[in-house]
Amino acid sequence: MAYYDTFDISEEAIQLRSYLIWVAEGCPDGADIEHWLRAEAELAWERRPASVQTKLTAYVAPRIPISTPPCRSTAARLFLQRGSASVSVARQ
Repeated sequence: MAYYDTFDISEEAIQLRSYLIWVAEGCPDGADIEHWLRAEAELAWERRPASVQTKLTAYVAPRIPISTPPCRSTAARLFLQRGSASVSVARQ
């Protein structure tokens, strides 16, 4: 995967985007660095070639077939048969 840097993004664009993020989050104090980095990342993503964006966002994980159906554990099976949980504890 190619690396896309943020050198071609103007500082004014990053300032505006980080301000909009700050306002959208309710103007919290102390999150300026996170907002700046998020703004850079969003703007860099938007400036990637469309083919790269499509390849990365269109991926769907394949379904993995299960060879055997899941089964209940012995404890769960006993619980369902008895209708209640009874635990026997060995006393010493």
